[in-house]
Amino acid sequence: MAIIYKPINGIEDYYVCNSGINEQTILSCKGKYGYRFKWMTPNGDGRINIEKKGKPLISFSFYRVLAEAFIPIPQKYKDIPKEELVVHHIDHNRNNNKLNNL
Repeated sequence: MAIIYKPINGIEDYYVCNSGINEQTILSCKGKYGYRFKWMTPNGDGRINIEKKGKPLISFSFYRVLAEAFIPIPQKYKDIPKEELVVHHIDHNRNNNKLNNL
């Protein structure tokens, strides 16, 4: 599979890679990791916080940003707000964020 980078919606200068292996696939356009710190929620979701000039911009799940960038929304779900759509892990392992597992 060819490595592809796509912009993260709503965050200028940050890109996500389609490998989706871990939080290091979130990159700034300068090639540095675009996260300030990572953490796990009580239910096991890996989350990442991005800051710009020391101010928090956004917090999101690794898998959600991958899905939004690389998985098209089927036509029958187009009317549902993005926040209400569910990203499912096929193998039920929330730490397996490979694109082919979402």
